Amino acid sequence: RSRDDLIRDMGTGLLVTSMIGATINPTTGDYSRSWALMWAGMGLVLLLGKRALVYTLLRYVRAKGYNDRRVAVVGTGATISYLLSRMGPARWTGYHLVDFIPPDHTSRIEKRSTDADIHEIWLCLPPGNDQLLRGTMHALRFSAKRIRFVPDVFTYNLLNLDVSMVSGVPMVD
Repeated sequence: RSRDDLIRDMGTGLLVTSMIGATINPTTGDYSRSWALMWAGMGLVLLLGKRALVYTLLRYVRAKGYNDRRVAVVGTGATISYLLSRMGPARWTGYHLVDFIPPDHTSRIEKRSTDADIHEIWLCLPPGNDQLLRGTMHALRFSAKRIRFVPDVFTYNLLNLDVSMVSGVPMVD
């Protein structure tokens, strides 16, 4: 059968005529491992170079104030101090802390949770105060914002929850 017969019988589809054709010697049929390794090595170098370029450009753009997420922080105490020390000088992360709200100001929490200039709300509440957490969550009940809980302990990795790290600060999603 000819090539045209094969294409006609195939219908709709993809005909691959050469994948790594340069690695096969058509005369002897020998396979060149060194040529294939060179292609794989060059592909890896180019992939890593592209990723480094993208990360560098993204870091530069975020440091200039573009492509950032504006965050309102609800809470008090040492966790906010730690958060400020880590996130304040790290503009390259893309997070900009714009408002700090005490957890007992529920009307202000409700208002900021509906503001268009806020992208996320981070909760830095002290552990063991369930009433304060319930009041804050009740104030955020109509919010469509992403809400993150910033724990003051690192033991939340033991729970079956998603934990993300933002500039060295653990957050329970």
